[in-house]
Amino acid sequence: MKMGVVLDGEIYELQPSFAALSKIERELGAAVTALSLRLIDGAITLEELVIIVAHCLEPQMPKSFLESALLRSGFTQVVEAVASMFALIFSGSNAVNRQELQQMMERFPDTP
Repeated sequence: MKMGVVLDGEIYELQPSFAALSKIERELGAAVTALSLRLIDGAITLEELVIIVAHCLEPQMPKSFLESALLRSGFTQVVEAVASMFALIFSGSNAVNRQELQQMMERFPDTP
């Protein structure tokens, strides 16, 4: 499962693995399902976004690079790439859009 993100004019791949997703959950203290809901609601923080990208980015980059690259490259396309990555994680298919992701997430009402 791969998703592209543009940083400083270069295309990098987001390649979520089980290990990367587990690290994100541990570092942020929130389940991936909860993070995806916050992303959909527009409530994800910049720090959370950097951590998610940092753990899934190939090749890996220092967080300081990511922070400045996100400012220069724009957050919208990064948020869209992470939303698409979450959709792929939950569906296992490339044919999922945000509406379908929201519907899937509604199946997990007890997610914090």
